[in-house]
Amino acid sequence: MARILVISEPTRRSITKTTLGILEKLADFDTEVAIIGKIDRASIDLIQKYGVTRINLLKGDCIKKYSPEAYSHALNTFIENNSFDVIIGSATPIGQDIFPNLSARYGTALASGVNDFFFKDKKLFGTKRLYNGKCIVDIELLGPKPWFITIVPGALNSKNKKRKRHCKVLEFNIPDCDIHAQVSEISNNPAARPPLEDADIIVAGGRGMGNGDKLSILAELADTLGAALGASGGAVDSDFAPKEYLIGQSGTRISPLLYIACGISGAVHHIAGIRNAKKILAINTDANAPLMKMADYAIIGNLHDIVPAITKQLSVKRHDDLVE
Repeated sequence: MARILVISEPTRRSITKTTLGILEKLADFDTEVAIIGKIDRASIDLIQKYGVTRINLLKGDCIKKYSPEAYSHALNTFIENNSFDVIIGSATPIGQDIFPNLSARYGTALASGVNDFFFKDKKLFGTKRLYNGKCIVDIELLGPKPWFITIVPGALNSKNKKRKRHCKVLEFNIPDCDIHAQVSEISNNPAARPPLEDADIIVAGGRGMGNGDKLSILAELADTLGAALGASGGAVDSDFAPKEYLIGQSGTRISPLLYIACGISGAVHHIAGIRNAKKILAINTDANAPLMKMADYAIIGNLHDIVPAITKQLSVKRHDDLVE
Protein backbone atom coordinates (compact mmCIF):
# COMPACT_ATOMS: atom_id res chain seq x y z
CA MET A 1 0.00 0.00 0.00
CA ALA A 2 1.28 3.44 -0.93
CA ARG A 3 2.65 5.70 1.79
CA ILE A 4 1.31 9.20 1.28
CA LEU A 5 2.18 12.64 2.63
CA VAL A 6 -0.38 15.46 2.53
CA ILE A 7 1.09 18.94 2.84
CA SER A 8 -1.27 21.38 4.51
CA GLU A 9 -1.21 25.17 4.56
CA PRO A 10 -3.41 26.36 7.43
CA THR A 11 -5.67 29.31 6.67
CA ARG A 12 -6.03 31.58 9.68
CA ARG A 13 -4.65 28.72 11.77
CA SER A 14 -7.42 26.39 10.60
CA ILE A 15 -7.27 23.39 8.29
CA THR A 16 -8.79 23.95 4.85
CA LYS A 17 -11.73 22.09 3.33
CA THR A 18 -9.52 21.00 0.44
CA THR A 19 -7.09 19.29 2.80
CA LEU A 20 -9.95 17.51 4.58
CA GLY A 21 -11.34 16.43 1.20
CA ILE A 22 -7.94 14.96 0.27
CA LEU A 23 -7.65 13.15 3.59
CA GLU A 24 -11.14 11.70 3.23
CA LYS A 25 -10.19 10.14 -0.12
CA LEU A 26 -7.07 8.63 1.48
CA ALA A 27 -8.80 7.01 4.46
CA ASP A 28 -7.67 3.52 3.40
CA PHE A 29 -4.02 4.48 2.87
CA ASP A 30 -1.06 5.00 5.18
CA THR A 31 -1.29 8.78 5.26
CA GLU A 32 0.68 11.44 7.12
CA VAL A 33 0.21 15.19 7.23
CA ALA A 34 2.97 17.82 7.24
CA ILE A 35 2.00 21.30 8.41
CA ILE A 36 4.02 24.47 7.95
CA GLY A 37 2.66 27.43 9.86
CA LYS A 38 0.56 27.91 12.95
CA ILE A 39 -2.50 25.75 13.42
CA ASP A 40 -5.06 25.64 16.20
CA ARG A 41 -5.66 22.65 18.46
CA ALA A 42 -9.20 22.15 17.13
CA SER A 43 -7.81 21.57 13.62
CA ILE A 44 -5.26 19.05 14.89
CA ASP A 45 -8.06 17.18 16.66
CA LEU A 46 -10.14 17.27 13.47
CA ILE A 47 -7.32 15.90 11.29
CA GLN A 48 -6.92 12.97 13.66
CA LYS A 49 -10.48 11.89 12.84
CA TYR A 50 -9.64 11.33 9.16
CA GLY A 51 -7.53 8.20 9.54
CA VAL A 52 -4.05 9.74 9.39
CA THR A 53 -1.24 7.93 11.19
CA ARG A 54 0.93 10.94 11.98
CA ILE A 55 0.72 14.74 12.03
CA ASN A 56 4.10 16.41 11.58
CA LEU A 57 4.40 20.01 12.72
CA LEU A 58 7.38 21.57 10.94
CA LYS A 59 9.12 24.19 13.08
CA GLY A 60 12.14 26.44 12.56
CA ASP A 61 13.31 30.05 12.45
CA CYS A 62 13.69 29.94 8.68
CA ILE A 63 9.97 29.20 8.11
CA LYS A 64 8.45 31.68 10.53
CA LYS A 65 7.84 33.90 7.49
CA TYR A 66 6.90 32.58 4.07
CA SER A 67 9.69 32.14 1.52
CA PRO A 68 9.58 29.71 -1.43
CA GLU A 69 13.19 28.71 -0.75
CA ALA A 70 12.65 28.21 2.98
CA TYR A 71 9.41 26.24 2.60
CA SER A 72 10.92 24.03 -0.11
CA HIS A 73 14.00 23.49 2.06
CA ALA A 74 11.83 22.56 5.05
CA LEU A 75 9.72 20.07 3.15
CA ASN A 76 12.70 18.59 1.33
CA THR A 77 14.49 18.09 4.66
CA PHE A 78 11.45 16.34 6.09
CA ILE A 79 10.84 14.19 2.99
CA GLU A 80 14.49 13.08 2.87
CA ASN A 81 14.13 11.68 6.38
CA ASN A 82 11.13 9.58 5.35
CA SER A 83 10.04 7.41 2.47
CA PHE A 84 6.86 8.51 0.71
CA ASP A 85 5.38 7.23 -2.52
CA VAL A 86 3.03 10.18 -3.14
CA ILE A 87 3.02 13.78 -1.91
CA ILE A 88 -0.20 15.76 -2.26
CA GLY A 89 -1.12 19.39 -1.57
CA SER A 90 -3.31 22.25 -2.74
CA ALA A 91 -2.62 24.24 -5.91
CA THR A 92 -2.57 27.49 -3.97
CA PRO A 93 -0.02 30.22 -4.78
CA ILE A 94 2.26 28.67 -2.15
CA GLY A 95 1.67 25.18 -3.53
CA GLN A 96 2.48 26.42 -7.03
CA ASP A 97 5.75 27.80 -5.64
CA ILE A 98 7.00 24.77 -3.77
CA PHE A 99 5.70 21.66 -5.57
CA PRO A 100 7.58 22.30 -8.85
CA ASN A 101 10.69 22.97 -6.77
CA LEU A 102 10.32 19.69 -4.90
CA SER A 103 9.56 17.57 -7.96
CA ALA A 104 12.59 19.11 -9.73
CA ARG A 105 14.84 18.23 -6.77
CA TYR A 106 13.80 14.58 -7.01
CA GLY A 107 13.43 14.47 -10.79
CA THR A 108 10.00 12.87 -10.45
CA ALA A 109 6.54 13.44 -11.90
CA LEU A 110 4.25 16.33 -10.97
CA ALA A 111 0.55 16.65 -11.86
CA SER A 112 -0.33 20.26 -11.12
CA GLY A 113 -3.76 21.79 -10.57
CA VAL A 114 -5.92 18.68 -10.92
CA ASN A 115 -9.57 18.55 -9.85
CA ASP A 116 -9.45 14.99 -8.57
CA PHE A 117 -7.18 11.97 -8.28
CA PHE A 118 -7.54 8.21 -8.06
CA PHE A 119 -5.50 5.01 -7.83
CA LYS A 120 -5.93 2.15 -10.27
CA ASP A 121 -3.78 -0.99 -10.43
CA LYS A 122 -1.22 0.66 -8.12
CA LYS A 123 -0.99 3.59 -10.53
CA LEU A 124 -1.84 7.21 -9.70
CA PHE A 125 -3.97 9.39 -11.98
CA GLY A 126 -5.01 13.02 -11.76
CA THR A 127 -8.18 14.34 -13.42
CA LYS A 128 -7.79 17.80 -14.92
CA ARG A 129 -10.02 20.23 -16.78
CA LEU A 130 -8.57 21.83 -19.93
CA TYR A 131 -9.75 24.56 -22.29
CA ASN A 132 -11.80 26.33 -19.59
CA GLY A 133 -13.43 23.09 -18.51
CA LYS A 134 -14.55 21.96 -21.97
CA CYS A 135 -12.24 18.94 -21.88
CA ILE A 136 -11.47 16.53 -19.02
CA VAL A 137 -8.32 14.38 -19.13
CA ASP A 138 -6.76 11.77 -16.86
CA ILE A 139 -3.03 12.24 -16.26
CA GLU A 140 -1.00 9.17 -15.27
CA LEU A 141 2.12 9.75 -13.18
CA LEU A 142 5.04 7.61 -14.35
CA GLY A 143 8.64 6.94 -13.41
CA PRO A 144 10.40 6.93 -10.04
CA LYS A 145 8.78 8.07 -6.80
CA PRO A 146 7.81 10.14 -4.91
CA TRP A 147 5.11 11.45 -7.21
CA PHE A 148 3.77 14.93 -6.61
CA ILE A 149 0.24 16.16 -7.21
CA THR A 150 -1.63 19.39 -6.38
CA ILE A 151 -5.41 19.77 -6.13
CA VAL A 152 -7.30 22.88 -7.20
CA PRO A 153 -8.58 24.61 -4.03
CA GLY A 154 -12.25 23.86 -3.51
CA ALA A 155 -12.31 20.94 -5.97
CA LEU A 156 -12.48 18.36 -3.17
CA ASN A 157 -14.63 18.98 -0.12
CA SER A 158 -15.05 16.64 2.82
CA LYS A 159 -18.40 14.90 3.27
CA ASN A 160 -17.50 14.27 6.92
CA LYS A 161 -16.90 10.55 6.38
CA LYS A 162 -14.29 10.09 9.07
CA ARG A 163 -12.21 7.09 10.08
CA LYS A 164 -10.22 7.53 13.25
CA ARG A 165 -6.95 5.66 13.83
CA HIS A 166 -4.23 5.95 16.40
CA CYS A 167 -2.39 9.12 15.40
CA LYS A 168 0.84 10.64 16.67
CA VAL A 169 1.47 14.39 16.69
CA LEU A 170 5.18 15.16 16.34
CA GLU A 171 7.32 18.24 15.90
CA PHE A 172 10.07 18.23 13.28
CA ASN A 173 12.76 20.91 13.66
CA ILE A 174 14.03 22.41 10.40
CA PRO A 175 17.65 23.62 10.24
CA ASP A 176 18.34 27.12 8.91
CA CYS A 177 19.11 27.69 5.25
CA ASP A 178 20.39 30.52 3.07
CA ILE A 179 17.59 32.66 1.61
CA HIS A 180 18.34 34.41 -1.69
CA ALA A 181 14.92 35.98 -2.25
CA GLN A 182 12.69 37.31 0.52
CA VAL A 183 8.92 37.85 0.30
CA SER A 184 8.46 41.43 1.54
CA GLU A 185 4.68 41.43 1.96
CA ILE A 186 1.68 39.12 1.70
CA SER A 187 -1.64 40.85 1.14
CA ASN A 188 -4.56 39.21 2.90
CA ASN A 189 -8.24 40.04 3.18
CA PRO A 190 -8.32 42.13 6.37
CA ALA A 191 -12.00 41.51 7.08
CA ALA A 192 -13.08 38.65 9.31
CA ARG A 193 -14.64 36.75 6.42
CA PRO A 194 -13.97 33.16 5.37
CA PRO A 195 -11.31 32.64 2.68
CA LEU A 196 -12.69 32.21 -0.84
CA GLU A 197 -11.52 28.63 -1.24
CA ASP A 198 -13.29 27.52 1.95
CA ALA A 199 -16.45 29.65 1.90
CA ASP A 200 -19.91 28.05 1.70
CA ILE A 201 -21.37 31.31 0.35
CA ILE A 202 -19.58 33.87 -1.81
CA VAL A 203 -20.77 37.29 -2.96
CA ALA A 204 -18.80 38.72 -5.90
CA GLY A 205 -18.91 41.86 -8.00
CA GLY A 206 -17.90 42.66 -11.56
CA ARG A 207 -17.54 45.70 -13.79
CA GLY A 208 -21.28 46.18 -13.45
CA MET A 209 -20.62 47.70 -10.01
CA GLY A 210 -19.60 50.87 -11.86
CA ASN A 211 -16.91 51.82 -9.34
CA GLY A 212 -15.06 50.54 -6.32
CA ASP A 213 -17.33 52.35 -3.85
CA LYS A 214 -20.16 49.98 -4.75
CA LEU A 215 -18.18 47.06 -3.31
CA SER A 216 -19.46 48.21 0.09
CA ILE A 217 -23.00 47.21 -0.96
CA LEU A 218 -21.79 43.69 -1.66
CA ALA A 219 -19.78 43.65 1.57
CA GLU A 220 -22.95 44.34 3.57
CA LEU A 221 -24.70 41.40 1.92
CA ALA A 222 -21.67 39.16 2.46
CA ASP A 223 -21.48 40.07 6.15
CA THR A 224 -25.20 39.47 6.58
CA LEU A 225 -24.79 35.98 5.11
CA GLY A 226 -21.47 35.23 6.78
CA ALA A 227 -20.06 34.94 3.26
CA ALA A 228 -16.75 35.60 1.55
CA LEU A 229 -16.32 38.57 -0.77
CA GLY A 230 -14.89 38.19 -4.26
CA ALA A 231 -14.60 39.88 -7.64
CA SER A 232 -14.24 39.16 -11.33
CA GLY A 233 -11.16 39.90 -13.39
CA GLY A 234 -12.89 42.93 -14.90
CA ALA A 235 -13.53 44.40 -11.46
CA VAL A 236 -9.95 43.82 -10.35
CA ASP A 237 -8.52 45.24 -13.61
CA SER A 238 -10.69 48.34 -13.11
CA ASP A 239 -9.40 48.73 -9.53
CA PHE A 240 -12.88 48.18 -8.12
CA ALA A 241 -11.55 45.39 -5.89
CA PRO A 242 -8.14 44.20 -4.62
CA LYS A 243 -6.31 41.34 -6.33
CA GLU A 244 -6.84 38.94 -3.43
CA TYR A 245 -10.58 39.01 -4.25
CA LEU A 246 -10.02 37.67 -7.76
CA ILE A 247 -12.09 34.63 -8.72
CA GLY A 248 -11.28 32.82 -11.96
CA GLN A 249 -8.71 30.86 -13.89
CA SER A 250 -5.88 33.20 -12.83
CA GLY A 251 -7.28 33.77 -9.34
CA THR A 252 -9.04 31.55 -6.80
CA ARG A 253 -11.16 28.64 -8.01
CA ILE A 254 -14.16 28.21 -5.78
CA SER A 255 -16.74 25.57 -4.85
CA PRO A 256 -19.32 27.22 -2.57
CA LEU A 257 -22.82 25.98 -1.89
CA LEU A 258 -24.07 29.34 -3.20
CA TYR A 259 -22.33 31.86 -5.47
CA ILE A 260 -23.98 35.27 -5.83
CA ALA A 261 -22.57 37.08 -8.88
CA CYS A 262 -23.42 40.77 -9.09
CA GLY A 263 -22.76 42.67 -12.31
CA ILE A 264 -20.55 39.89 -13.72
CA SER A 265 -21.07 39.08 -17.39
CA GLY A 266 -19.19 35.77 -17.27
CA ALA A 267 -15.92 35.81 -19.23
CA VAL A 268 -14.48 32.35 -19.94
CA HIS A 269 -11.67 32.71 -17.40
CA HIS A 270 -14.20 33.61 -14.69
CA ILE A 271 -16.49 30.72 -15.62
CA ALA A 272 -13.50 28.37 -15.32
CA GLY A 273 -13.10 29.42 -11.69
CA ILE A 274 -16.71 28.89 -10.61
CA ARG A 275 -17.60 25.59 -12.30
CA ASN A 276 -17.64 23.77 -8.97
CA ALA A 277 -20.20 26.11 -7.38
CA LYS A 278 -23.28 24.11 -6.36
CA LYS A 279 -25.81 26.92 -7.02
CA ILE A 280 -25.37 30.25 -8.79
CA LEU A 281 -27.49 33.37 -8.37
CA ALA A 282 -26.68 35.99 -11.01
CA ILE A 283 -27.80 39.63 -10.88
CA ASN A 284 -27.32 41.66 -14.06
CA THR A 285 -29.10 44.19 -16.27
CA ASP A 286 -28.14 42.11 -19.33
CA ALA A 287 -30.39 39.07 -19.58
CA ASN A 288 -28.16 37.65 -22.33
CA ALA A 289 -24.92 37.72 -20.33
CA PRO A 290 -23.24 34.27 -20.38
CA LEU A 291 -23.37 33.93 -16.60
CA MET A 292 -27.09 34.73 -16.55
CA LYS A 293 -27.71 31.84 -18.92
CA MET A 294 -25.77 29.30 -16.85
CA ALA A 295 -27.06 30.48 -13.45
CA ASP A 296 -29.54 28.43 -11.45
CA TYR A 297 -31.31 31.67 -10.51
CA ALA A 298 -31.15 34.95 -12.42
CA ILE A 299 -32.44 38.39 -11.46
CA ILE A 300 -32.58 40.93 -14.27
CA GLY A 301 -32.06 44.41 -12.88
CA ASN A 302 -29.71 46.94 -11.33
CA LEU A 303 -27.54 45.43 -8.59
CA HIS A 304 -27.48 48.80 -6.79
CA ASP A 305 -31.20 48.39 -6.12
CA ILE A 306 -31.45 44.61 -5.83
CA VAL A 307 -28.52 43.82 -3.51
CA PRO A 308 -29.52 46.31 -0.76
CA ALA A 309 -33.10 45.01 -0.97
CA ILE A 310 -31.89 41.42 -0.45
CA THR A 311 -29.67 42.52 2.44
CA LYS A 312 -32.56 44.37 4.09
CA GLN A 313 -34.89 41.40 3.73
CA LEU A 314 -32.31 39.01 5.17
CA SER A 315 -31.68 41.37 8.08
CA VAL A 316 -35.41 41.54 8.86
CA LYS A 317 -35.67 37.74 8.68
CA ARG A 318 -32.70 37.33 11.02
CA HIS A 319 -34.20 39.83 13.48
CA ASP A 320 -37.54 38.00 13.44
CA ASP A 321 -35.79 34.66 14.03
CA LEU A 322 -33.90 36.10 17.00
CA VAL A 323 -37.07 37.60 18.51
CA GLU A 324 -38.87 34.28 18.18
